[in-house]
Amino acid sequence: MPLGTLLTHPGRATGALTLTVALLLAASSPAATAAHATAGAPAPTGPVYGDTLTDVATWGDHEAAVAGSREALDLGRRLTHRIVFDPGTGPADYAPAIRALSPYSDIMGEIVDSSSTRDYPRARYVARTRRFVERFGNRIDIYEIGNEVNGEWAGRGAAAKARAAFRVVEAAGHPTALTAYYNPHCFSRRSHAMLPWLREHVHAEMRAGLDYVLVSYYERDCHDHRVRRAEMDRVFGALHRLFPDARLGWGEIGLRRPVREQTRAVAKHLLTHYYGIKPSHAAVPADQYVTGGFWWFGQQDLYPTDKPLWATFRRAVLAY
Repeated sequence: MPLGTLLTHPGRATGALTLTVALLLAASSPAATAAHATAGAPAPTGPVYGDTLTDVATWGDHEAAVAGSREALDLGRRLTHRIVFDPGTGPADYAPAIRALSPYSDIMGEIVDSSSTRDYPRARYVARTRRFVERFGNRIDIYEIGNEVNGEWAGRGAAAKARAAFRVVEAAGHPTALTAYYNPHCFSRRSHAMLPWLREHVHAEMRAGLDYVLVSYYERDCHDHRVRRAEMDRVFGALHRLFPDARLGWGEIGLRRPVREQTRAVAKHLLTHYYGIKPSHAAVPADQYVTGGFWWFGQQDLYPTDKPLWATFRRAVLAY
């Protein structure tokens, strides 16, 4: 999540949550956890139809996302819910939602959001990654080991933390994703421009081993600059050359706040454009572009599915 969004985010969980007896009983068995943690899984194939669930640990209605997932499945689309693991929470806080969602959708787990990366020393970042991998294993289909890693707000150690987390997930045999922040002429410091930063800071083992490289872009935080096909070819083509074996797509788009009446039309236009635009096959092979999308306030803007943005989202994922 970019700095502008961070400053206005309304519901970030910050404290450690009390675990109830019911939650402990709902947790998976040690045998099942061990089996999932040790068995590797291939990265999901085909397009990725993504949204983002930002406050799952405190959300009392994840069944609304289950209903959306089932509706999408009936239409031939398996959604990928990116779940943001909030500071002060642990795997047990997400077990009920992951257990409920995983039969009907894929899960991408975001170890630490960019807005909190600087608050985690490397050792804690690694330990946190290991806890989620050991608890969920293949129940999480993709582990996002670094979010908006080149953002100024992520801190100087973001690349090293992502690499350390990558090694944990890679050793366990699970798919990995790295999300960068696209900032054409809207960076605070030129040294954080996305492509040069990735070339300088992402280690060769990650360039060769990452399963997904995703791009976060907030158009309204970047002088309302609209990414068109030629620019997408240039940027995603450069990413493909830098990460030749990774699958590419949008890792985060949206607005600074959940959709309101006055921003509904803008939100629909943004979602439709970025879920629909694709690079040419000359820039990125067709089987390596996944779209993604991962609308940031998916939890607030899409669910329950009577929310106005759901119909736009459904049309967008059916179109690719």
